[in-house]
Amino acid sequence: MNSTNPDIVKAAMAVAIQIAGQPAENQIRQILSNPSMEITIRESALHTLARKHKKDNLLCLTEVLTDETPCPVENAEILENDYPLKEHPLTAMFLPSFKEALDNHTPKTLGQIAAEQLHETTKKNYGTNKQAWQQWIEKHYEN
Repeated sequence: MNSTNPDIVKAAMAVAIQIAGQPAENQIRQILSNPSMEITIRESALHTLARKHKKDNLLCLTEVLTDETPCPVENAEILENDYPLKEHPLTAMFLPSFKEALDNHTPKTLGQIAAEQLHETTKKNYGTNKQAWQQWIEKHYEN
């Protein structure tokens, strides 16, 4: 895929993993592991892989546990000038509190999100301890 539009890439990953299976999963693991890829696309790859409870996918998540790249807050597009509903009364009502919450929010890192996804999938909590996660996954998962 050569699109530069993150929304198209995210949608393509979600569909590809359902249709193409293992070859798509391999490509999505490469996207997650590529630090030069846009962070929103890497985060989407992380979530896509986490939905498939496979050993290789979970091990790939462990590879980004120490990644300190901040992930943008979802729904922040409401702050952009070209937001299509910018003039809607509900947007005007909601916008000040959203801005305030955003100002007081520290974005999660890709590593923190990976740890959360691993915890949600396995019900274990090793935080960002890569070695502990890898040992547990190796022992309890098959592809």
